[in-house]
Amino acid sequence: MPKDKYMIPTIATDEVKHHGLQLVSFSQIIKTAATEVPHRDENYIFIFQEKGKLNLELDFRKVMLKGSTVYFILPGQIHHFSATNDSVWMLTVEPSLVQQTYKSILDQYFLLHEPAAVSEQKKKKLTGCLTFLADEVKATGADACQQHIKRGLVDVIIGTITREYANGETGKGQKESRSTTITRQFKALLFQHYKVKKRPSDYAGVLKISTPYLNEAVKDFTGFTVSYWIQKMIIMEAKRLLYYTDLTIKEIAGELGYDDHAYFSRLFTISEKISPLGYRKRSR
Repeated sequence: MPKDKYMIPTIATDEVKHHGLQLVSFSQIIKTAATEVPHRDENYIFIFQEKGKLNLELDFRKVMLKGSTVYFILPGQIHHFSATNDSVWMLTVEPSLVQQTYKSILDQYFLLHEPAAVSEQKKKKLTGCLTFLADEVKATGADACQQHIKRGLVDVIIGTITREYANGETGKGQKESRSTTITRQFKALLFQHYKVKKRPSDYAGVLKISTPYLNEAVKDFTGFTVSYWIQKMIIMEAKRLLYYTDLTIKEIAGELGYDDHAYFSRLFTISEKISPLGYRKRSR
C-alpha cells in the first residue's frame, strides 16, 4: 500500500519530462519501482516482446505476454510487472506526442484489452525501428534533424502497435462501420471526461448526434448502453482509489465528481453488490 493515503503512486522519469519519451529494455529496469511497485503513469506505455514470456497486472487483472507480442498501457491505468523478460522493449511517450488518430483507437480500451501477437515480418520491422530509435536516443551531439527522426520513429512504432488493435476490431481491409466509429469516439471521450460528463446526453452533444442515436450505435457495437460504459469507468476508478489509497468514501466521491457521497455509495453498491467499504475490506 502507498505511504501517502491521498494518492496512488505515479512514477515519472526525468527523461520523459525533458524529452517526451523513454525507451528501455527490461534488463535496464529489473527490480525497480517502475516494474515492481503498483503505480500509474501520466503517459502512454507501449510494450513489444520479441520472445519469451512476461507477466504483469493491469487494473486488478493478470496479463501474460507470450512470444512475439505487443501491448499498451493507458495513462491512469494501475500496473506492475511480477516477472521480467530481457527480450522486451518498453516505450513510454507523453500524450502530446501520440497522434490523435492513434489515441482515438487506444483510449477506447480503458477497461479491457488483450496482448496482440505479431507476425515474424512485423517483429523484424518493430525490432529494426526500436533499435534505430535506441541509437538516436543514445547519440550525442544532436544535429538539426535528430529530433524529427526520433519523432518519426516513435510515430511509426506507435502506429504499428495501434494498427494491431484497429485491425482486430474491423478486420484487415474492411471499412469501419458508422457504429464502430461513433463507439470509438464515445469511448475516447469517456476516457478523458468521465469525472465531469456523466450523462449520455453530455457525450451526444460533443459528438453532435442525438442521445438515442448514440445509444443505438454503442449498443449495436458493444451490446451495452452508453450509461453502462459511463458507470463502468467510474466504478473502475473507484476501485483503484478504494484499494490503493485510504481516502474516505466522501473524498473518493468528490474525486469522482459526486457532491453527494451517499448517492455514490448507492451507485457502487448496486453495481458491485457490495458497499464501497465492504469492497475495501474484502480486496485488501
